[in-house]
Order: sequence, then structure tokens, then C-alpha cells
Amino acid sequence: MGATADQGHPVIVTEFCHGGTLFEVLHEKKKSIPEISFKLRWRWAQDIAKGLHFMHCLKPPLMHRDLKSLNLLLTDEMEGPNDLVRCKITDFGLTRSVQEDSGMMTGQAGTFHWMAPEVLENSPYTQSADVYSFGIVLWEILAREPPFKNHTPH
Repeated sequence: MGATADQGHPVIVTEFCHGGTLFEVLHEKKKSIPEISFKLRWRWAQDIAKGLHFMHCLKPPLMHRDLKSLNLLLTDEMEGPNDLVRCKITDFGLTRSVQEDSGMMTGQAGTFHWMAPEVLENSPYTQSADVYSFGIVLWEILAREPPFKNHTPH
């Protein structure tokens, strides 16, 4: 939410999101939360889209490069299908600034289940790679299925 390095003492202010990851709610809590309302799924999709839009519209733009349901936190715990909790983008460890003159981004950054084909192929890529990852997350939200079989990516 904010940061400062006043007087040589770095301070980072963050928001505590105690609802766990979107991955946990969608894939690991199917028995305890068998249904999730479309209104809530729509809200999550909007929250993620707004966060990506904010990052991509900065000057210079930022690319997340590891957008996945494991890096999306819920502000509150889910107790029922209609709990209107928010979804927040987190884990900015692979985030990079997009400079027009900086050349190609490092290939294969992120988790391959959510990775755009051009990133997997070590080809040049843009913010559209984040949009591809967002599409995989949308598929998870709507279908409530993971983008893999018999493998938990952590």
C-alpha cells in the first residue's frame, strides 16, 4: 500500500489478506465451499483486471510476469458461496518495468501452467503475456478447474 525510506529506515506498509489464495478456494476447498456465486466470480475477475490495468498503465508500465491463482489473495475468509470478498494481486518478485529501449524480457519467467506461449519459447513478449495469464485465471474462476492435471504447482 505504500513504502518509504526516510532517514535510512525502509518501511513497507501492506494489507493483511487473511482469506488465503484464490487457488485454495477454487481447487482445494471444493468440499467446504461447493458453490461460488457468479456475482463473486465476476467481482474477482474485475479486481484482477483492474489491478493489471493499473500496472500496465503506469509510466513506465509494469509487467507482473507471474500472474496465477496462487498469487491472488482474498481479503477475507470464504464461509459461503455469496461472501463478497475482494481479490488482490500479490507476489511482485518477477515484476519488471517495461522500457521501450530495454530489449527482450527474460524468457520462461513465472509458472509454466499460466505462462504465455511466447514466454515459454523465449520469444520477445509484452504485457500481452500477463493478459494470457489472466485468461488462464479467468478459466479457473469460471470453470473452477486447475490448468493442469495431477500436479500441484507451488
